[in-house]
Amino acid sequence: MSKKIATLITNLFEDLGYTESAQAPGIVDTPLYGGMSEDQRQVMYHGIAKQLPVGRVAPPQGIAYLAKNRFTPGTSVLIDGGAHLT
Repeated sequence: MSKKIATLITNLFEDLGYTESAQAPGIVDTPLYGGMSEDQRQVMYHGIAKQLPVGRVAPPQGIAYLAKNRFTPGTSVLIDGGAHLT
C-alpha cells in the first residue's frame, strides 16, 4: 500500500470517527510468496534487501508490533526499510 493510499484511508476513517492507524509496509517476509521455492524467496529477499538502507526485508513481527501500538492513532505509518529515501 502506498503512503498516499494509507493517508487517504486514515483521513477517511478519521472523518467517520475512527482513530486507528494505517500501515504502509514495503516487502515483508510472509506466506504471500509461498508459491515460490525457499531458494527463490531467499534470492528475491536478498536482492531487495541490498537496495534498502536497513539491509533487510521486514519480518512480520515488526509490522504486527506497529499494528498493535495504541500510541499512533489517526496516523499512517510508512514501513519500507527506508526505500523512500533511495
